[in-house]
Amino acid sequence: MIIDNHVHIHGNGTAPEIIAYMEQFRKLYNIEHINLQSVPMAGEVRRLQNLKILMIKDMMYPYAFAGFGLWQGEGHKDYLTQLTEGLAQGFDSVKMLEAKPDKRKELGKPIYDESFDPFYSEIEKRGLYLLMHSGDPRNSWDRSKCSQWVIDHGRCYDGEGFLTADQHYEEVEKVLEKHPNLKIALAHFYFMEDDLPAAAEFLDKHPNAMLDLTPGGHYEVFSKKVPESREFFIKYADRLIFGTDVNDTILTDKKGYHSRLYGMAIGMINGDPIPDFRDGGYKSLDLPEEVASKILYENSKKLLGENPKPVNKAAVTQEISEIEKEISSLSEDEKNAFAEIKAYFAER
Repeated sequence: MIIDNHVHIHGNGTAPEIIAYMEQFRKLYNIEHINLQSVPMAGEVRRLQNLKILMIKDMMYPYAFAGFGLWQGEGHKDYLTQLTEGLAQGFDSVKMLEAKPDKRKELGKPIYDESFDPFYSEIEKRGLYLLMHSGDPRNSWDRSKCSQWVIDHGRCYDGEGFLTADQHYEEVEKVLEKHPNLKIALAHFYFMEDDLPAAAEFLDKHPNAMLDLTPGGHYEVFSKKVPESREFFIKYADRLIFGTDVNDTILTDKKGYHSRLYGMAIGMINGDPIPDFRDGGYKSLDLPEEVASKILYENSKKLLGENPKPVNKAAVTQEISEIEKEISSLSEDEKNAFAEIKAYFAER
């Protein structure tokens, strides 16, 4: 069994299209649960991210968990209120994209700012799990090493207003100094694949921290140093969680990109044959069965619980009523998503 703890719905496609797309991976790779991570700072339906996630979750129940994301738009509610309302609506965990370099620049304040303190404290108090994306690959700060795709998508961070890579790590450290009991997982191996001793030092220093294995360049690095990487994975088997970043932006994908991504990520861990993916050359860590089971399934199960919370339709309907008052400020994509969401919950 496998739990994919890092899946996104950015707004592309209708709910039935999205679900049909996700179902193929569930059947192909024996996925017991997915965790739909909401990121209102990104995607086509920013303001509606949380509601769209809850609609998909309700349609897929009890297959899908859901991670709540903060809305940072003009006039937003304080973070603790947003979290409390989101949990009441049916979210199981929390996701933060605010520390990704372009989003951190957009945010305009550190992630350890006092405005976040009640939010983090409530997550600690409730024993919730927080998935945070902080930083990006080190090459992203060196234009000579950035691909044209990275540059075109605004992910080369050598311009004005961006934090350095080291400053991103420093901000996370300050959050954990203030909130040491935070159950936090840093996405994409925290972009520390080139320095496993530093990754080990981070985990040793912060006993409640984990690393999310969602692909982000690290599997290529692990393939080049299998013995060292395998030793790390075995030692920290209880601190690693599986994810893929599969999303709905390629619903019409004809090349099976996400299917091959799943096969690569799973095979790197448990030794299954690795399909041709990107430029190939991946070498599995071929971890012991008990280690692979922890990473692919057991660790996420401990974080999320046996089953997802049901969606609270009354609380969601209240949120729909509030947003309807502001509908003129929504984009066309958001208005279309809102119509779908409103119609769905009106029939429940």
